[in-house]
Amino acid sequence: MSNNEKADAGSVAVSWRLIAGGSAIIAIATITALIIVSAVRKVDTISVVALSLAIVAFMTQIMVFITQTWSTSRLNAETRGFLAELRTRSLGTEAMLNRQVDKLTDDLMGRAATARKQASSPAEARELVRRDVQRALSAGTSDPARS
Repeated sequence: MSNNEKADAGSVAVSWRLIAGGSAIIAIATITALIIVSAVRKVDTISVVALSLAIVAFMTQIMVFITQTWSTSRLNAETRGFLAELRTRSLGTEAMLNRQVDKLTDDLMGRAATARKQASSPAEARELVRRDVQRALSAGTSDPARS
């Protein structure tokens, strides 16, 4: 169970390695018991071999399942790490964009206040701001004192 998942009340967490080890021990014990019983009772050899192969196949399926589960949990952990990093970067980008918008808004508000003082009408003030911004953009600066 990962740290991010919460255990349900009454559930038990068991290690996959413990399950794999237990499965291997049970398979070995079962095959050993099968060999002993077949030797004592003189059972058909083909039946013993078939049952032994079935036990080994079942044990192999459990091992493959455990391996796939382990691989998936690693991939899940890597994906969660990547998503956390992506979230951090996107928050940083958002903060930077907010600062840029604030700077732009402050600059335009300053230009508008200056234009209102110099203009005789709102239309003239808009035209003064438009020209001032256009000059600043063509000069590559946002500071009206340098444009």
